[in-house]
Amino acid sequence: MQDKERQLAEDAIGAYQLNRIMTPIVTLMNDVSGMALLLTLLASIIGFTFIVSEDIQSPAGLIDAFTTQREQAIAAGVIGTVTSPSIGALLSKLLGLFPEK
Repeated sequence: MQDKERQLAEDAIGAYQLNRIMTPIVTLMNDVSGMALLLTLLASIIGFTFIVSEDIQSPAGLIDAFTTQREQAIAAGVIGTVTSPSIGALLSKLLGLFPEK
């Protein structure tokens, strides 16, 4: 194969691998318990405790609860702006979870 064919084959393999990784993640996010797990992990990484209420019946409701609890944690001073070079700080900066000083 020539360079162009090799590049096309590598791109196709990369797309296939990305699909194999992202499909289970998206499926997990469509489920309330899966979304609760992902948001709880994200909350622990950025520094607060996410408490899941039993009356939440949709992933959208979980996201609303997560953002509300995150804003309450910021207001209470439990978590603040991104200043330290940690994984949580990097993730928070990439996702725009906190204002930068």
